[in-house]
Amino acid sequence: MEIKNRTLLLFGIILLLIGLVIGCGFGYMIYQPQIQSLQSKIADLDSVVTIIENRTWHEAYSLESSSDAVTGTIQLKGSQVRASWIANGDYSTSWFSVQLHFSNGTAYAIWGSSGVWTANDGELELKEHGSYYLNITVYHTDYYISFWDYY
Repeated sequence: MEIKNRTLLLFGIILLLIGLVIGCGFGYMIYQPQIQSLQSKIADLDSVVTIIENRTWHEAYSLESSSDAVTGTIQLKGSQVRASWIANGDYSTSWFSVQLHFSNGTAYAIWGSSGVWTANDGELELKEHGSYYLNITVYHTDYYISFWDYY
């Protein structure tokens, strides 16, 4: 009887091990394609993060003046732009305005400020990179503007 119990116990252990091996094999076959897909997505995400980390602000245009100005064509490569300015007016009704236009003349964004002295900035996401220009208008104001592209 003792040999029979040992044989049954040994047989049970062997069946358990065979079941574990078969179960692991099926699990590997079922989940390995999903794991590879996730690893591929993680690698893609890592490359996007690297691209984003390597982006920086680049000055595309700057001007110090007291009169209206229209820039030449500015090639914007990135997906974000920023205009920063300091304006010093002679009167409380002094004002400063900068407009970003597509190269075809269509207005894309307008920033501005008014008063005797202002320092301000505006930032926006571009729908598309390409050719743009700035149209700056002032009324009794000295100003410095810096326009930045993020890529």
